[in-house]
Amino acid sequence: MAASGTTQAYEGRPDSRRPDGWAALIREGMQLMSAGMPLQALACFKSAAALRPGHLRTLAALGAASLRAELPGEALQVFDAILKSDPNNVEAWHGKGLALSHLGDRGAALAAFRSAVSGDVTAWASWRSIAELALNEDERIHAVQATAEALSHICLSAAASPRLHVKCSDALVHAHRFQEATDFIIKNRSRFPDESTAYDRLARTCYRLGDFRNAFTYMTEALARLSPGKIPASPPKGPYSQDAALRALCEIGYVLEAHGVTFFLAAGTLLGFVRNGGPLAHDRDVDIGIFEEKPGVPDIAGILRAHPAIVLPPSARPGDHYFTVRCQGIAVDIFLHDRSHDAVSFGFSHTRGDIQWRLAPFGLTQASFHGRNWLLPAPASQYLSGLYGDTWQSPDLGFASVISSPALWAVSPYTRAYYSVARARKYRMTGQHAKANALLAQSPICLAPDLCLQTSPEDREAKNP
Repeated sequence: MAASGTTQAYEGRPDSRRPDGWAALIREGMQLMSAGMPLQALACFKSAAALRPGHLRTLAALGAASLRAELPGEALQVFDAILKSDPNNVEAWHGKGLALSHLGDRGAALAAFRSAVSGDVTAWASWRSIAELALNEDERIHAVQATAEALSHICLSAAASPRLHVKCSDALVHAHRFQEATDFIIKNRSRFPDESTAYDRLARTCYRLGDFRNAFTYMTEALARLSPGKIPASPPKGPYSQDAALRALCEIGYVLEAHGVTFFLAAGTLLGFVRNGGPLAHDRDVDIGIFEEKPGVPDIAGILRAHPAIVLPPSARPGDHYFTVRCQGIAVDIFLHDRSHDAVSFGFSHTRGDIQWRLAPFGLTQASFHGRNWLLPAPASQYLSGLYGDTWQSPDLGFASVISSPALWAVSPYTRAYYSVARARKYRMTGQHAKANALLAQSPICLAPDLCLQTSPEDREAKNP
């Protein structure tokens, strides 16, 4: 009966449970959208559209709900109807671009987003979409810069929301305008959603500038100012699973192999395959390695950006030393390895003091897992003991290679301390308090005792009944 009722409302037919009147239907639909119930919202908007046929505001809401409900075909029809009445409607061009992108028509989606920004140069979401879809690097970089310009202009207004200030600081970082991002955050700190978020973004921009000491200092402020309301008692179930990780690894592997790129299992993924026969159950991402022939070769950024199922951050550039992407909802870290006669090195960047690991030279060997052959460092035990220490065969859920790996090479102690605090903050916000405490305990820079002794809401309640 419940499903039948939902279908009836969804089709736009009368429903006695719904309030009368166009305004009430729009209001209820917006509330349902905010509550994350787009299908139910769609029912309201269809009923509202029946009351006011051709009304552009109603059609816009209907199109947005269709996108959120993952019905891009219906959304495309709605946005085309709007554009037929109002060919210069920027929001409709953007919605059409999103629908076409979901339908896999990259070229038509780009054309729609270009129409949106031609009508409004401050249409930052459309500029960002162009940056995500464009294959031409010059157009992509121009769109990344235009996103930052548009948001900077919008944030001059007193009406700009805290959310837009966060997006603006991120857009400036994606545009590699790190000092400008730092200045923006300092100037507008009170306009961010909360102090913890402002300090977190400030720490990140200092890190990108290579100012690891201030990055650490600001990240400790971000952790200290974390609102108790943002600290859950226990972690929610996330998208990561061993099966999902394996599917993402296979997908990335097929893409790289299709372009003649040889890759091998690395870091935590190698550890999981060697020790347990597959991805670690408690891991946070998939790790693969590639030997770099010379700077920028192979062109990993170009290969991955061309694939519709792989999301590469706007900040990524050809020639980067490290890439983090998302594939099928799973994070995948790709490390380019430099080989010399006496060592193999890899890390996050070439900035002095940034994270870099240095291992003894190794070759590659083939092994079969899950019905597929994979390349592994050879000997794998030498690689793993170099990266994780001699106890690598014993699980240690609190270990973090960016903080405590014996292979870290010429890394600033402030860089390591930054990661101990930054990751602890992330784990606190996801209710993983034991892991957060373990990371803080590994910091090479002394932390305030109250930061290291934070507990979960449940623990605090038990101690203070």
